[in-house]
Amino acid sequence: MKVLQHQFTERARAEREAAELSHRLARELADRVDLLLAASPAPEQGLHYLVRFPPHLISAQNLRYLVAVFTHSHFLSEDVIEHPEWIAELRDLNRVLGFEELRARLESSLSLGLPSAIDLAMFRRRQLLRIVVRDVLGFSSLPEITAELSALADAILETAYDRIHQDLVSRFGAPSAQFSVIALGNSAVWS
Repeated sequence: MKVLQHQFTERARAEREAAELSHRLARELADRVDLLLAASPAPEQGLHYLVRFPPHLISAQNLRYLVAVFTHSHFLSEDVIEHPEWIAELRDLNRVLGFEELRARLESSLSLGLPSAIDLAMFRRRQLLRIVVRDVLGFSSLPEITAELSALADAILETAYDRIHQDLVSRFGAPSAQFSVIALGNSAVWS
């Protein structure tokens, strides 16, 4: 890999990581890594995460997605390292997902009853991963990214609200008064 031509803060670590990655990847993938990292805003960060990612899951198809995430977001990079299968699940990158589709995906990912905060958070992170890759690789405009983020927040809020409401009604009966506000970021559900 020629990645070592870049200026690195921790040069010794970068040399070790580049050597390790070169041994673990096919030559054409290693060369592609070099080109993608050279064009990225944080090649050292990207190299560090690529070495931590399971090499057998790095393909020509998902390498661009990995470099996009690894050079732009620490928190999503850590999520991808912990859940490497999420990269293989990336699809529909060329289109905006609206509220209805995101809500349907969320509903299908949850078991019956009250959703756990962890289940909602994991769904949110998988969708944020998709949205970040779309944004970084220029698959969408800023208004489309913003609309998708809003639709994601709305889908999570409305699903959580509906599930909580259904649970309370089943346990205590229909409420005599109906007013609630649930907020997440810039989105809110009023009823």
